[in-house]
Amino acid sequence: MGHDVGDDLLRAVAARLRASAEEGDVVARVGGDEFTILLRGVTDRAVVRQRADDLQELFATPLPVGDRELFTGASVGVAVAPRDGETADTLLKHADTAMYRAKADGTGRMQVYSSELNARARLRLALEQELRRAIETDQLRLWYQPKVRSEDYAVVGREALVRWDHPSLGLVPPAGFVTLAEETGLIGALGRWVLDEACRQVGAWSEESTWPRPVAVNISPAQLAETSLDDLVCDAIARSGIHPRLLEIEITETALLRDLDATARSVEKVRAMGVTVTLDDFGTGYAGLGHLPRTPLDPVQ
Repeated sequence: MGHDVGDDLLRAVAARLRASAEEGDVVARVGGDEFTILLRGVTDRAVVRQRADDLQELFATPLPVGDRELFTGASVGVAVAPRDGETADTLLKHADTAMYRAKADGTGRMQVYSSELNARARLRLALEQELRRAIETDQLRLWYQPKVRSEDYAVVGREALVRWDHPSLGLVPPAGFVTLAEETGLIGALGRWVLDEACRQVGAWSEESTWPRPVAVNISPAQLAETSLDDLVCDAIARSGIHPRLLEIEITETALLRDLDATARSVEKVRAMGVTVTLDDFGTGYAGLGHLPRTPLDPVQ
């Protein structure tokens, strides 16, 4: 809706927080869409939890913004002195850590800080740094799972599955790092590596076989938020020189629903190159059969 509406929404949130403040409370916007509330003299965690619950109730009703009413939610992180820190910097840092944990758990959650959260945050930072190095230093591997036709059990293709060959942890499956890549902005580099490596392998198999089978590659919704599907696929094919018919792209229904019309246009361009585009994990979210005719997808072989 534009920056002006965004600014008005922030003002409406601030006004509602201010109106809920008790005597002695300090309410501040610390940046972006983050606000901090200082409760003076409160050390009982049960009291703080109740205040956090009350804050979230503030956003159960819509906010008036111009001639609109907008709904929003709040993720709340809590730190209490002296247990969670005795300086302003420490308390703010720990409340921030708890808030990000609350956000990771879903919309409208509240989390009280604990030392375990700090250890988890340090582990996450270490894994993020290691994943950056893994992409740069050839620690990633692609495994190829056969796709078998149910009628006669013939192998009709392969699906590329990424693994992280960690120096000390061994082979780490996607669940251990793909979400991390999405949350830290590394998914673009990771996704490009997977697509390029799959195309390179397809090219090698093409030279060895008179009937090379297509390889399917999953594309993350977060990756498609950074770049269009047609640009991504066109660049990969140009770099590898493979025949487009040997590549299959799998998109999830989350990616499909992000912007249905834009996705449909991008899918049409990719299919016009000769690349197959199929829908993965249909029915796990909010897509319905009515969405399918609006996107020119290929049937799964």
